[in-house]
Amino acid sequence: MKFDTIFDFYQREADNYDNRRWSSPAGIIVNVVQLKIVEDFTSDLSCRKCLEIGAGTGRFTRVLLEKFTEITACDISDAMLDKLRSRWKSHPRYQFLHMVQSDVTNMPFNLEFGIVLCINALSHIFKFKDVIASAHKALETNGIFLLNIPNYLSLYLPFGLFVNFRKKSLTRNVYTRWYSFREIKRVMEEVGFRLEEVKGQLHFPTWTPSFLLPLLKIIDKNFRNGLRARFAPIVFIKARKI
Repeated sequence: MKFDTIFDFYQREADNYDNRRWSSPAGIIVNVVQLKIVEDFTSDLSCRKCLEIGAGTGRFTRVLLEKFTEITACDISDAMLDKLRSRWKSHPRYQFLHMVQSDVTNMPFNLEFGIVLCINALSHIFKFKDVIASAHKALETNGIFLLNIPNYLSLYLPFGLFVNFRKKSLTRNVYTRWYSFREIKRVMEEVGFRLEEVKGQLHFPTWTPSFLLPLLKIIDKNFRNGLRARFAPIVFIKARKI
């Protein structure tokens, strides 16, 4: 079965990406939750340079611009980076935002950053281990890596198994893989990361009926911390390079 390449998929999706995913009532809630998790994970960090892998249209860039001195946004799609540029060109700290079009499995960085983020991207990259290794290479010693994964060992087990069987998204013709927390933890430790914190999120589709959202928000909060976070449908991980 032939899939759209990641480059082709995001080149085509750039114009409608934000509207398709984050403008519905459910999408707005998910967006707020994810931004809050990234804010929490970065609240105690004081490093100067930040790298965002798979930066896309720049959904998390505001958080980074307010927290770090220099931000480098890296994405394989120049169309997505154009959207990021348009979104933040009026920001007072725009001059400290740099954009690099690159294959994120082999980035041209070495020991340059205090923090690297990879949010909502790893599941669409076939050589995911190379992304983690590339992030490790880009980080200074003791640098922080933040990433998230769709977790098939969760409430969404049937969907995760179906995605992994087909090797593509439930709704889009693009390569997709869900992981388990244990699998990602093992790979990260092999590369040279030590996990420090885990948070979970109950991701729900954009078409979720509005009357279900109050209940789902309660369930979501119960996955945020502790052991349950490791079995959430979306797992956010904070790790340190050692």
